[in-house]
Amino acid sequence: MNPEPLNRDSMDPEAYGKRLLKAASSAGFLVDTILSLQPTPIVALRRSVSPHARRVYVSAGIHGDERSGPLAILRFIEEGSCVEDINWYLIPLLNPVGARRGIRGNADEMDINRDYRMLRTPECAAHVTWLRCTAPRFDLCLCLHEDSDVSGFYLYEQNPLQVRSAASAILAAAARFCSIDSSRAIEGYPNYEGVIYPSLALDIRPEWTESVYLLAQHSGLVYTVETPLKEHLGKRISAHMATLTAVAEHFGD
Repeated sequence: MNPEPLNRDSMDPEAYGKRLLKAASSAGFLVDTILSLQPTPIVALRRSVSPHARRVYVSAGIHGDERSGPLAILRFIEEGSCVEDINWYLIPLLNPVGARRGIRGNADEMDINRDYRMLRTPECAAHVTWLRCTAPRFDLCLCLHEDSDVSGFYLYEQNPLQVRSAASAILAAAARFCSIDSSRAIEGYPNYEGVIYPSLALDIRPEWTESVYLLAQHSGLVYTVETPLKEHLGKRISAHMATLTAVAEHFGD
């Protein structure tokens, strides 16, 4: 089923959640409630096929005004695209309150994605508790985002151990739906044909994003992918879908 009917300035998290749980059940995912917000809790989906299989973590919707990531995860599950030989850990909508209002922050208009060091927001505190109690080390983490200030798709790669990069595969897959951003710099970092390499000096950062926390505590390979909000929603969803497929194929080589 195509998730396009939810294409509005804000999402309906309740309708989204019902479809998500139905699809997750059909696909064999276990559901954890991370935070019992009403009327839409924050949930994590887990599907383990083998203790020896690669572990891939994907999150989306931490900013409520970025819809294509949550919709891509829904479509990924509904279409049966989750590769069978990967242990998946999915958090499809980290900020349902923001999604309902169509705003970046949570109910207090705080940016959850700047709180992974101080843990002041209930969403972030509950997410970190779930990660510490439930989640293992991940072979790769993927955070799905959107950027209103760019004209093309790009990604951040955090890969301090210099393991085999998935960046070129992700870019090639996404380029079928969105152009790759050609700006010389993004957020103050040089842009290497769609790849940004942010500073790995984590301790000096007063605020931690989700990706920084994941790198510090749960994985040696973290990607933040950004679709351009100026692009049509359907293309942004497809670009994120292509990213998920490219990540799965990266471990299948």
